[in-house]
Amino acid sequence: MQTKDYYRILGVTSTASFHAIKAAYRQLAKQHHPDKNPNAGAEQHQRFAEIAEAYSILSNLGKRKAYDAARTQPPPGQPGPWFTRPHYSGYPYFQWDIFTPRLHYFFMGAREKPRSTNEILRAVFFNTRTLAISLLGALYFFKFFMAINGIVLEKKITAGIFNDTAYTLTIETEEGKKKKKRIKSEIFDIIKEGDKIQKSLFSFAHQINRQEINPVTIPRFLFQTALIYMVISCGLSFLEFSRK
Repeated sequence: MQTKDYYRILGVTSTASFHAIKAAYRQLAKQHHPDKNPNAGAEQHQRFAEIAEAYSILSNLGKRKAYDAARTQPPPGQPGPWFTRPHYSGYPYFQWDIFTPRLHYFFMGAREKPRSTNEILRAVFFNTRTLAISLLGALYFFKFFMAINGIVLEKKITAGIFNDTAYTLTIETEEGKKKKKRIKSEIFDIIKEGDKIQKSLFSFAHQINRQEINPVTIPRFLFQTALIYMVISCGLSFLEFSRK
């Protein structure tokens, strides 16, 4: 049975993040480290030993899990509900996140044993799943999966979901319905209200008043794919090297 409350020793809550624990330890170490107090007695040495012990447990994911499990262990025959037990993702920046581990697992698979730095870099930057998602992302970016067919009633520039610039057309379809479609800036600059616009599903080419326009070139598509690939790869590198 645990007799020490490591959270109380460090002055943090039981839900404190990795960085809150680290910050608390550093602050206490400045006050109680023997090197900072040459005349410290046995009591102060004992106090610092407790602080160091608490930090060694709570800063290590595996040890913290075991410690919390022991602290929250229900009486025999009375298992507590799952949501009352501590859960950790394994990442210092995302201690309670349930999505990051699943996303990481999708790209990197299960970690059966510790990987060397070279193994991590190879797994991250030569990843077929990252390439597949990057290609799909580039196709989505260039509206490959969108179909348009109608007369332009209105064109408007607004702020997107992530405060980016959204180029939007209000289209009247042949059935008389009004729909809003986001398009690329190249098409937005060309088209005018009253123009007829058509674009087939699974195609980059647009037709404006029967004149075909294709704003996507191979170099531009490859650049967008590479950009997405690098963003995902850098994110995976961060997760790999930060996971405890």
